[in-house]
Amino acid sequence: MNVWASGPSDVWAVGGSPGAGVVQHFDGTSWQARDLGRVTPLLDWTFGFAADQVWVVGQGGTLLRWDGAAFTPEDSGTTEDLWGLWGSAPDDLWAVGGSGVAPSLGVLLHRDASGWSSVPLPTLSRANVHALFKVWGSSASDVWAVGQHGLLLHYDGTAWEERPTGTGEDLVAVWGTGPEHVAIVGGRANGVLLLWDGVALRSVDLSYAPGLNGVWLRDPGVVHVAGVRGTLRSYAWDGTLLRDDDGATTLDFHSIHGVVAPSVTDESTLYAVGGSLFSTAAPYRGLAYSRRLTTGE
Repeated sequence: MNVWASGPSDVWAVGGSPGAGVVQHFDGTSWQARDLGRVTPLLDWTFGFAADQVWVVGQGGTLLRWDGAAFTPEDSGTTEDLWGLWGSAPDDLWAVGGSGVAPSLGVLLHRDASGWSSVPLPTLSRANVHALFKVWGSSASDVWAVGQHGLLLHYDGTAWEERPTGTGEDLVAVWGTGPEHVAIVGGRANGVLLLWDGVALRSVDLSYAPGLNGVWLRDPGVVHVAGVRGTLRSYAWDGTLLRDDDGATTLDFHSIHGVVAPSVTDESTLYAVGGSLFSTAAPYRGLAYSRRLTTGE
């Protein structure tokens, strides 16, 4: 469901099946399953700050923290599914979720030094928003959250505000490199790519692309996206298609993330993960893909 890394020797992938969450860790040499210490539902997202400061969220309000030795649960205060997680610091984390169907409302949680608490959504212009899917920010005062029916929220360090998007398609993921380069993807029948330049939000004409689930940027000028039916593409900031790796699989990608190597010789790696996301019965299949990132990507 998700891949995240603090560095080349600290890469985390989370997922599983509906009744059994799984966490895998890559130490630079091999992948190993991490013992969760308990049975959890499917795990959906992970984010952290260092090898001993990693959080994981999942179905049914699941929230786990890795301290470098073991996973321990944290009280989320909700039984709704949690889909996304991001923070500027360990005591400034945001988590989002919701079931996606009535009567659930989109869930927005914040973690400070006292723990997790629910944050009310602002009054929304659109109806039937039953889920927020992802959250990302460039700082504690520049945070974005996306959700159902084209919902886009922005936090300025004081309050959350709804922003117009011009689409009613579900927005599934958001990532950026700073306040002037933020990319948002989504769409179910047809992929959506929105770009924020610090002043305005514009839509990129993709002609046709399957629904998009994941997005990541290292260079402000290149947007990497992942989606259903094996969609893996890279776009320039002006919308030009730079690279198309579609077709390697018919399974669905859910997340894409790059691991930036600190060496002079660029050995950074782009990861994408997913699987049989729409299966309702076993066997469930997981999917992982990686390639080297070239200079300028």
